[in-house]
Amino acid sequence: MFITLFIILSIAFMVVRLMPGSMYDNPELPIEVIQALEEKSHLNKPMIVQYGYFFKGCFIRKQLGEYLLKLNQECLHSKL
Repeated sequence: MFITLFIILSIAFMVVRLMPGSMYDNPELPIEVIQALEEKSHLNKPMIVQYGYFFKGCFIRKQLGEYLLKLNQECLHSKL
């Protein structure tokens, strides 16, 4: 079970991180804001360090579960 979860999370990380461009590619944002957002999201660090932060967020801080709960609540509210 843990191996399957590790593989699925690794694939999810790689798919998002290896896409061209940045999550913050918006011509309306000033460069300073983009750099601050990348610093906060650790996108200015090497890929292996980003991978470590990703797993730390998923398992230690349980951000993945919080994200799924928010997504589920938003879906429920939009259907009502």
